[in-house]
Amino acid sequence: MRMIDARHRAPAKSSFLGASLVIAALASSATACLGEEGTFVPPQPGHVSRLPFEAAPSGLRRLTRAQYLSSVRAIFGDDVVLPAPTALEPDNPVDGLVAQGTTVTTISPLGVERYEAAAYDIAEQAMDPARRDRFVSCVPTGVDDDLCASSTLAALGRSLYRRELTEIELGEATAVATHAGQTLGDFYDGLEFGIALLLQSPSFLFREELGTPMDPGDPSHLRYEGHELAARMAYFLWNAPPDEALLAAAEAGTLDGDEGVRAEAARMLADPRARDGVRAFVDDWLNLRELDRMVKDPMVFVHASPDVGPAAREETVRSFQNIVFDEEQDIREIMTTRVTFVNRRLAAIYEVRAPREDFGRIELPEDGPRMGLLGQVGVLAPNAHPTATSPTRRGAFIRERLLCDRVPAPPANVNTAIPEPSPDARTLRERLLAHQEVEVCAACHVFLDDVGFGLERFDSLGHARLTENGATIDERGAIDGVAFADARELAEHVRASPRFPQCLATHAYRVAVGRRETEGERGELRRIYARFANDGYLFRELMLEIVASRAFREASPPSEETDEVMP
Repeated sequence: MRMIDARHRAPAKSSFLGASLVIAALASSATACLGEEGTFVPPQPGHVSRLPFEAAPSGLRRLTRAQYLSSVRAIFGDDVVLPAPTALEPDNPVDGLVAQGTTVTTISPLGVERYEAAAYDIAEQAMDPARRDRFVSCVPTGVDDDLCASSTLAALGRSLYRRELTEIELGEATAVATHAGQTLGDFYDGLEFGIALLLQSPSFLFREELGTPMDPGDPSHLRYEGHELAARMAYFLWNAPPDEALLAAAEAGTLDGDEGVRAEAARMLADPRARDGVRAFVDDWLNLRELDRMVKDPMVFVHASPDVGPAAREETVRSFQNIVFDEEQDIREIMTTRVTFVNRRLAAIYEVRAPREDFGRIELPEDGPRMGLLGQVGVLAPNAHPTATSPTRRGAFIRERLLCDRVPAPPANVNTAIPEPSPDARTLRERLLAHQEVEVCAACHVFLDDVGFGLERFDSLGHARLTENGATIDERGAIDGVAFADARELAEHVRASPRFPQCLATHAYRVAVGRRETEGERGELRRIYARFANDGYLFRELMLEIVASRAFREASPPSEETDEVMP
């Protein structure tokens, strides 16, 4: 990275941008305060909600690491070397969702430095002689060609800010580029600094979702329109910035009406980039990001290795993408499908023949112990301990992530230790049943463990087994008063439960808007869910309905308090 004396850089640029980022982040944190608890209960298919609609407060949302990287890749090209995700400010989940964290997350001083380093590295690559003609369409007349610098920064700024730069913004970026070019004696070297300024701006790092009054005389009712709505749609449907067609639609006013929004959303969902939107949702909803740092003891598990976690993450994502895009099936099939996508490492764990290509499509044996989501390493392994299973964790995953049940925290100072194996209690199931006899532990452990027992056939890594410490595995359990014999029957119960698609739809909405639903949005969510059910639980139709809804497109002024509904 080329550096120049601080006196010749943008006046107090680093400190000014750092302060701006912190101010913007603090402003965004006012948009998602937790409020009064409640319960979202979607209606039966065909029901039309009559609940009055009240829009939730508007605000700002910070780009996630994945969105930052996808934005840079889309704007600067696939051949630009991107910063490692760990070199950027971390994502901070709220209520288990990174998407919700984007509305309340500030940027640390270290994060400002990280974004600055990334900005100068990307800008330097963009101005490399082999690439710069992509971005600079004019021939500079000298080291300080304001007109050429301005046109270049205006075009890049429109893509980075997801809107046209204001006259003041463009003037500041151009002045920085010109001053740096004069100091360094090279037009392109100077332009690097103008581009780096754009990449550090809050207008790039944050998504401005502030809304515009529907009626100039009534500032209490806002609407996302134009570029704000375009960015909102793009990062939900693609997890990437708007393309030129979407920006053009925003500028033409196409997104101001229902028909235009639906048409653009349908176009975007037919685009291959929609697979990345589904990937981002599944990653967030099921907390698959934990798989990249999963640790299992290789002395205990013969198949354990650092690449198991990332492979399991890819399997789960591809399974969803297959149902949503390739098969266009009812999304509930994810619970019971025998189709999955594995590499050699996962094939060994599943004891099936490996496909010729990485993550090739296979069908699991019809009489085998596993099927669907609950049979995948991506669910079984992270919801277990490094060397032992955990019916409690696996039960909590099903309760919270798949059924949206509320799992309370354990009482303070309670002893959570599980008895050690003994001749009378060799299996973890037997030890947990003994633990349930402790009165203060009983309620929660029955609520969780009786569900998680259904996955005890699979060890901590997800490999099928028949015994534990020489004792036969008992995988019987119960959920909501219904007994099941094994993991397959458990999966079938979850698939048949109306709470599963309701929970999935609720999480999709929270990812789309970056917060929990408010009391005033209950009616809209019920309408969205009813359409989802009537359309045969097709996930793409759910995404379209969310984008087209009033709840996604309307807002109220930012507020320090909201009445978010707890699941």
